[in-house]
Amino acid sequence: MDVEKIGESDEESFRQHKVPTITLHSLTQNTIEVLHSPQDNYKAVHFDDYYESYRLVSAYLALLDQEGLPETSPGSNPSAPSAESAQQKH
Repeated sequence: MDVEKIGESDEESFRQHKVPTITLHSLTQNTIEVLHSPQDNYKAVHFDDYYESYRLVSAYLALLDQEGLPETSPGSNPSAPSAESAQQKH
């Protein structure tokens, strides 16, 4: 689900300072109404799903760490892998 136009998320302050970010969420058409509502609390967390997301993110970060930083040119973002390099690896 694309959440780009829903509102600001926690990474916005990092983006303002040009820090690369990745947005991960668990929103679906069925849970979007929970966001920023009174139901947006501890009880709304599905811990099995949360753990599976943690495992996915951990594996992704380990992959990024193994690949190292791509070659950069002036004005490019040195900490963001390019789509071309990601496609070549897979």
